[in-house]
Amino acid sequence: MLFMSAYEWLVTKSQRREHSFMKFITVSELRNKATQIVTEIESSREEVIVTKNGKPVVVMKFITDEAFSLKENENEKGKEKGKHGKGHL
Repeated sequence: MLFMSAYEWLVTKSQRREHSFMKFITVSELRNKATQIVTEIESSREEVIVTKNGKPVVVMKFITDEAFSLKENENEKGKEKGKHGKGHL
């Protein structure tokens, strides 16, 4: 693993097997190699954990078009509910 301290901080012994495929990068690496990292996530479908000062702060993962469109539909439904909610007669 790239950052064993972050890895150990993130998961317990029982969870290590489940998350052993995750890749760790620093915020600096993300800044310098963002395009390359996004391309790797697209092709491998692996999750990448971004660390800051040795602690995990962000998880980056691939999202399918279908999952994204479902989320957009949920947001639209929430907006429509708000139009007819409290304060409207």
